[in-house]
Amino acid sequence: MNSPSFQIQYLTLRGKNIEDATVNFGPSLNVISGPSDTGKTFIGECIDFAFGAATIPSNIPEAQPYELVILGQ
Repeated sequence: MNSPSFQIQYLTLRGKNIEDATVNFGPSLNVISGPSDTGKTFIGECIDFAFGAATIPSNIPEAQPYELVILGQ
């Protein structure tokens, strides 16, 4: 018996006059790692926001030109 499921394949931030910023996810477990202040928490906040969280993602300088969060399946 198969249970309903979905997979996030990518997270894209989009803004005017700036290239899209995209994080791609693989079909299995994905681990986001890296040094402090490199955007790991921001990625999680964007996913949470796209799923309906009332809190917008942190206001970080690198995200200022982006206006839209897109999750792709």
